[in-house]
Amino acid sequence: MPFEIFIDIVSLLDTPTRVRCMGVCSSWRQAILNTPRLWNNLSLNAYNHQKLLTKAKYWLDRLEPDQQLHTLNISPSPIWPPSTVRNLLTFLADKLATRKAAPNTCLRSFSFHQAGTSHGIGVTRKTFADVIAFAYSHRANLFNLELQLPGFITCWMTLPTLLADFPLLNGLKLQGSRGQHITFKKPEDFSRNRVPSSTATHSGSGSPDGNSPSTSGHSQSNSNSLDVSPPVQKVWDQLETLFIHCTSFMPSEELPLGLPSLRSLSLITTVITASTSGSGVRDIFDLGVPGIDFTHLSKLENLEFSGASIGEEQWEPVWRTGGGLPRLKRVRFGVQPHFIPALLELANISPDWSPPQDEVIHEPLRTEIAAVLPELELISLSSLDSRISYKFVAVFGHQFTKLESLSVAGLQLDSDTEPLMVYALRHLPALVNLNLGSTNASPGVIEAIKPGRLEYLKLANCPRVTFWPLSSLVAPKNLHFLDIRGCHLISTREMLEWLARRVTSFVWQEDQDYLARRATRRLFLD
Repeated sequence: MPFEIFIDIVSLLDTPTRVRCMGVCSSWRQAILNTPRLWNNLSLNAYNHQKLLTKAKYWLDRLEPDQQLHTLNISPSPIWPPSTVRNLLTFLADKLATRKAAPNTCLRSFSFHQAGTSHGIGVTRKTFADVIAFAYSHRANLFNLELQLPGFITCWMTLPTLLADFPLLNGLKLQGSRGQHITFKKPEDFSRNRVPSSTATHSGSGSPDGNSPSTSGHSQSNSNSLDVSPPVQKVWDQLETLFIHCTSFMPSEELPLGLPSLRSLSLITTVITASTSGSGVRDIFDLGVPGIDFTHLSKLENLEFSGASIGEEQWEPVWRTGGGLPRLKRVRFGVQPHFIPALLELANISPDWSPPQDEVIHEPLRTEIAAVLPELELISLSSLDSRISYKFVAVFGHQFTKLESLSVAGLQLDSDTEPLMVYALRHLPALVNLNLGSTNASPGVIEAIKPGRLEYLKLANCPRVTFWPLSSLVAPKNLHFLDIRGCHLISTREMLEWLARRVTSFVWQEDQDYLARRATRRLFLD
């Protein structure tokens, strides 16, 4: 095998597999050890914390003198001592600072994923402060920043300010969780060593380094209180991925931030706000106005909203102008029915709308969803009002000509909503992936599913489902995955064996660990 092909293959392997390859023979070991580009990605997630510094030093020794780490991933274990992360980051910061690397070989990606802690929230906050300081020390070159913490992240700055601090950022992921608050603050010495944002473009005059009152967040909200000059919209052309969960930002006094290159947007339990004050009073904010300009997202492909403060009125031009979101392929809505009521209203759908008896649409809709979302391939609705969700799918289903995946898991079907779902399934195109888990779907709903392209079907916790309607979907042998856990009417050995022979992956019983935990909990309660 040619050397370059061998190295390309090894570069695609994870660290444990690569180490095993080194043990195959001495030539493989020497080839891997003596190829610096195989060692520019470092992941530290071992349970044996005593070997972390040894591994980091070993990795850095494999690099050329003028080479730098490209990617650094740290995933702390709950059993690590409280000082482990700080010692590790201090060591890496010193080593990386002393290496004379070319500008295009600096650290490009940094991720820190802490799912839990066993030392209390105080230790987690101190650790997060060290992580932020490390990230800011490489802010001038980072393309990707991912931070995951076991607490709600409170960011003491605006979103434009944060992006200005990382001028080359292509992807930003801040993932908190429900629980105690963890503060995201700039390091104290940051203001003395500021890196100007050279990639942000402005539609008017303004300070490019983000130190003007319009970008410095709440710390300067009292300065220039009589300044009534119109705010300036900023545009970040390079940001493609924005993933913010359980995070809040300070209100911004600017126009919503423009992100024309954004391809993936996920906001869950997030507050990103902007000022709506038209007077000289600069401390009045409206939580319904987003800090992002959602009306110019021509490249957006993935959209996920759940419990986020987004200001739906700012999206109205998207629907009314007909420009829509021409590349949007995947939509996931949860907790709040974002945009669904507005779209139904624009389409002139009455609140008491029901499927026509002859199942023929006699009048064209005032708003055609095909013009707004022409490329839609996936819809996922969860934790929403069941009737309005099923009405949305029923009304616009015939226009989703490219739809492949639909998930309504957890949205209960009853005598009121079941006709809507049956009508929707009959008018939707043949789906590839359908999730009806925990909907209490009836045999009539199963009969309405088109079997032509169906490959993945989830019916977990649907006790009314029977064997015969399901058998017509399985008979063509196109199904790759079928989940019928909780479908108690499909329980005989003959039924299960018949399904198993025709489905590639078949799940029909609860996980044994889950059943054991449930039995233990039931015994304790009894």
